[in-house]
Amino acid sequence: MRRSPLSVGEGGNAMINAPVQFFTTGLGDWRRVLPAGPVRDFYVQLYPAGRPWAELPVSMLEACRAWVESDLARADGDRLTPTIPLLTQRDHEVLQPGLEALARATVAAVQEQLPAFRQLAERFSNRWNTAEHVLTILILWSINMWVLRRLLAGPVGRHPAHGTTGRYFIWGEERGKGPTYITGIRANRGTAGSGLCLLVTRMVERPGLKDSRRLYAQVGGVSAVDLLVELVKHEVNLTALAQRWSIAEAVLGEWRSEQQRVRVVTSDMPPQVRVPVFGPEAMAQIAPICDGVAERITACLLDDMTLEALLEHCSFVHCSRPAVLCMLWHNSYYEATDRLMAQGILPPFPAVAEGEWGVWLTSHPYGQERIDSSRWR
Repeated sequence: MRRSPLSVGEGGNAMINAPVQFFTTGLGDWRRVLPAGPVRDFYVQLYPAGRPWAELPVSMLEACRAWVESDLARADGDRLTPTIPLLTQRDHEVLQPGLEALARATVAAVQEQLPAFRQLAERFSNRWNTAEHVLTILILWSINMWVLRRLLAGPVGRHPAHGTTGRYFIWGEERGKGPTYITGIRANRGTAGSGLCLLVTRMVERPGLKDSRRLYAQVGGVSAVDLLVELVKHEVNLTALAQRWSIAEAVLGEWRSEQQRVRVVTSDMPPQVRVPVFGPEAMAQIAPICDGVAERITACLLDDMTLEALLEHCSFVHCSRPAVLCMLWHNSYYEATDRLMAQGILPPFPAVAEGEWGVWLTSHPYGQERIDSSRWR
């Protein structure tokens, strides 16, 4: 799951007393209609009840119409109502019992499978990746994207369309007391569905990989992720790889140097992918454990009547239920990650890292239930 945080200054909303940070999961250019600065601040000021159109500043009317066209606000007759759920500090206090219960259930699901997770971590460790590192990946991947796959396939549904800005879920959170290890996963996809996944957290600085969208876009018209998959499948030198994909060898050489700098490939000739690789055969081994944990967490989320009862007392009661569910699930696994760290189940995060921590290549970024081993053949 890709998380895109952006902050908003204090907006003068009596309900919100601290800056708001926006998050998304999905794909889209929502910043076009909700740019940082006065426009975004005004959106926060309007939340949650909105304001009659006649009272809106003339300077903001164009932005307000763009919000309606992008389904980020609703035109209720003569009134404009924001529809992005914002988790205020008061909301967080109201929901804390439910979020903590779901976090406990998440930790329990991981603990039950911890021996199996550790066996898998040992199996997929190598000279570049310790068992502790692989364990971190497997656990955080399971409670994040494997759960998200189940939610998207069920109660949450597809990422909703927001006009011409893309398909994504979006929500905001008022800064304040909350989890420390807020962690997401950014998946850079290849043309055949494979992905290079990157753990994203404010706890770990990534000098080079913070530019991962550029690093894993196109290289001479070819997906950079596809090139990594090719290196895994075939030990080929750069000349052969350039010929196979019709890329200028100099361009490919520059790409290889960049991948070496961020420690995703080695300096060997031919270069080798040094991050953990979970292709179809590996997925067949990890799916029973990872998907089993995800299934249990999803069931707990959907069966949690405590959270359901508390929602009626929150500021976002008027917002889309799938968007609210997506926001609450994210917050529950942040809480769970804090607990996994506190209990020593997850090893400490490094302060600075590139490809040597929290990066992996896989045939199925969102996990899977059934194995299709033909994808990398």
